[in-house]
Amino acid sequence: MQISYFFQVLGNLVEITSKEKTHKAPLQIEHHRFVLFISISAVIVATVSFVLGLILTNFSHFLSTFVNGFLIVLVAWVPQGLPVTLTAQLLIVARRLAKYGMYLKKLECADTLGITSILMVDKTGVLTQDDLRVTDLWTFENSTSAKDIIELHQKSLGSSNPENLKPKYQISDNNCNLISGIDDIYGILITVMSICDKAIIENSHHSAKINLPRKTPSFRRKNLLSLNPEDLTKAKKAQKQVSFSLRHKDLKEKSIIGKSLDVALVKFVENVTSVDKIRDDYEIVFEVPFSSQRRFHLVIVCSKSSKKSSSSSSYSDEMIKYTVMVKGAPEKLILNCNTIVTENGEEKIDDDKLLGFEKAFLQFCNQGKSCLGFAMREFEDFTDTIFYMDPTGSNFPDDSWCFLGMTALYDPPIPGIAEAVKAADKADIRLFMISGDHPVTSEALARQMQFDFGDSNIAAADASIASIASGIVGEGVDVEKVSSRKSSMSSTSFSTNSIRIDPIANLECFRGEMVKELSQADWARLLSRKRVVFARTTPLQKMKIVKSCQQTNAIVAVTGDGVMAAPALKQADVGLAMEAVGSIFAKEAADIVITQPQLPNLIAAISQARLLFDNLKKTIAYSLSHLMPEVIPVWLTFILGFPIGLNSIQILTMDLISEIPPSIALVFEPAERDLMKRSPRKKRSLLVTKALLAYSYCFAGMIISIGCILAYFTVFWLAMEAVGSIFAKEAADIVITQPQLPNLIAAISQARLLFDNLKKTIAYSLSHLMPEVIPVWLTFILGFPIGLNSIQILTMDLISEIPPSIALVFEPAERDLMKRSPRKKRSLLVTKALLAYSYCFAGMIISIGCILAYFTVFWSYEVSASDLFDSDTKYWSLNSPNLTLFSGKLLTAEEQTKIYEEASAAWHITLVMSQAFHLWMCTTRRISLFKHGFRNWTLFAAVFFEIATLFFFIFVPGVNNFLQVSPPAWYIW
Repeated sequence: MQISYFFQVLGNLVEITSKEKTHKAPLQIEHHRFVLFISISAVIVATVSFVLGLILTNFSHFLSTFVNGFLIVLVAWVPQGLPVTLTAQLLIVARRLAKYGMYLKKLECADTLGITSILMVDKTGVLTQDDLRVTDLWTFENSTSAKDIIELHQKSLGSSNPENLKPKYQISDNNCNLISGIDDIYGILITVMSICDKAIIENSHHSAKINLPRKTPSFRRKNLLSLNPEDLTKAKKAQKQVSFSLRHKDLKEKSIIGKSLDVALVKFVENVTSVDKIRDDYEIVFEVPFSSQRRFHLVIVCSKSSKKSSSSSSYSDEMIKYTVMVKGAPEKLILNCNTIVTENGEEKIDDDKLLGFEKAFLQFCNQGKSCLGFAMREFEDFTDTIFYMDPTGSNFPDDSWCFLGMTALYDPPIPGIAEAVKAADKADIRLFMISGDHPVTSEALARQMQFDFGDSNIAAADASIASIASGIVGEGVDVEKVSSRKSSMSSTSFSTNSIRIDPIANLECFRGEMVKELSQADWARLLSRKRVVFARTTPLQKMKIVKSCQQTNAIVAVTGDGVMAAPALKQADVGLAMEAVGSIFAKEAADIVITQPQLPNLIAAISQARLLFDNLKKTIAYSLSHLMPEVIPVWLTFILGFPIGLNSIQILTMDLISEIPPSIALVFEPAERDLMKRSPRKKRSLLVTKALLAYSYCFAGMIISIGCILAYFTVFWLAMEAVGSIFAKEAADIVITQPQLPNLIAAISQARLLFDNLKKTIAYSLSHLMPEVIPVWLTFILGFPIGLNSIQILTMDLISEIPPSIALVFEPAERDLMKRSPRKKRSLLVTKALLAYSYCFAGMIISIGCILAYFTVFWSYEVSASDLFDSDTKYWSLNSPNLTLFSGKLLTAEEQTKIYEEASAAWHITLVMSQAFHLWMCTTRRISLFKHGFRNWTLFAAVFFEIATLFFFIFVPGVNNFLQVSPPAWYIW
């Protein structure tokens, strides 16, 4: 039954954390609204343009009107690049937040973080350093700093005799019999610290003995449904809590694992004596883990020696001595105690002792220190007793304990906390501190962090220990009186009349128990405070606080790190799971996982989130501003019949290419100076407002449109010196701005020169085709090794030959250019004479030169044409067999490859060098080259480039290997 209920609790947690949030993020809502607006407006504008175009064209050009009037307007009105831009901006901001240790599970959470109006943070790890240390020990009439105790014991005992710290006394279970003669008051206190502690020391020779047997509470079946799920969960998880805790390695060669409170106690004891040796003498037979409702941790132990002797006995009903050891909240723990340990022994608790306790307790609390009380009681029971504790009672002493004393622990505020609090105040972010400490401790610690309470009010006066003392003064101290006083305190604590929200104070401090008593009006007044501290708060109360804040339309960001924090993290607008100590449930329920949860980082992250919203508005304003200039030219075409200013391709290139980089660049725009001085925007604040649309469409859009229209008409106006008809300009082929006759004659001369130079360029380019084709024919027909491979051809066509061809464009006109009659309209650019010149004259001459150079290389190695016949497929590569020439000479594969590469290079060199000389011949068609002159200096540069690339391809190692060529002998050149 216990196991099934335990898994039922876990199942509920899984169900809570796996559900999607019922409320959408504000950015999701805004994105949906914006997409809907753009879609509807685009369809409306495109439809109106289409219908208007049909009417103006008398329904005569349906297809062109549909394309230009509907499709182009639709494309222009929708900012296609905006989704990419917004996504990129969110990703960039997410990477920025990662620098602060914040990892988003959903990108839209970044914007929600920016509108946070209430930042509800845990004290530990967010406001403090999570470095809890024991600072003081208090027993009745004696208070000593932890530092002094450590120094005292190290001097008097030394590290080699920790046995002196074991208690030398016994505490009777008879309340009337007081003991005396305690040699070391702190000895028993340190013993209880060591045993009633779940921290585990690793890397020690006693590590195996530290895992003492721990029995969780036994719950009766009839009361299972009335139990708090937190109690059962924590009881079942008694052994496994350490897996969710931090590691502390402050001790030499030792590592302590556990919760920060338990670790702090063990670290202190280890500086005085050995925790292992104290634990070795005891066996834990029963344990009640700490819970936020009970506020104490209880163990029942027995001596291992007595347990061993009883187990060797044959009697199962033998009685042995057990000890109840308890630690917990001092103000709660002392209510279950009837006696207190003093220097004179065990004495009854009276008014003086309560006042002394109150004075010390409040003194520690006012210093911002957490207090932890310790108590114990010995009793006898059977060796085989199975202890239990449930809501109906227990079978061991659960009150009438002896109060031993208390420790003060301090967790210092993080560096820069004061500046972070001031920054939150300027940004109008309300800070809610959730603490498990006493209200007085919480208030004092808040003052140290410069929360500046003003006229602060500690609500629920029952929290004050003075009320405990005043209620006990003059009373006989016994269990019934203490219990009745506890009941009366509880009843007055929860009464509505005890709630007082100071109308002047900037901060309120409440016990978590008071949350359920606050009305909606109380919450409204409470949220007017800059800072609120909730002390002694449980996870369930934290959930109630979140819901109550959201009912006032506040945006709540909550930090959490435990299993029971998962519901609050899920309910919050922004759940922040602390990675260092967070359970899987907390991380699953949260929206953001944070590894650096300190308040300055949270404030900096909120600043980045606010900046995101600002820059998104700037991006949208920028992106929408170019929609009107893209639509207006379509309207001008339909209404007035003007030539369309922008076609669909131009619009797409601007929207998808040109406009995206500037839009993304806006995300890097730094924050305006008043960004963190403004109040958080409302949850319903629009991303795309009427003012933004008016600015984009009517102001910036119209200004840009006017500029585009002026530029558009300026081109037509400049077509002639006087302002001519726009229809004439549309009908013309050329628009001129200087229509004087000399300019027209000069333009005709340049047009004639264009035709001449085109013929020269074509003649030059076609001349190298035959020398590139002939080696292929020689290979196919006669089987000769190929003179030019494909890579050589590509390097010449795409690299060597292009600069000379372009250089011919700059060739000046021949002297008789303007003395000729205009050519006929049917005159061909590529004539038969030009083809004959390129293929049969220049091409064949160059080919003959290439063939001679090719064979010259082979002849220099005594390879005849007969040797080359039908040898291409079998020889002339590194894998070829030896070749025996007709002359009787034997060529190895390496020699064949070398000869072939030189022959191929010879063909390449001859072709390029021939074209270099042929280029000058192409500069003139009708007169002598020497009469025409060398006036085109670009040709020299082109020839130099052509020869330089030739040397690069032939002589540079690696490049020539790639081209399969080798430098030939000098005479080839």
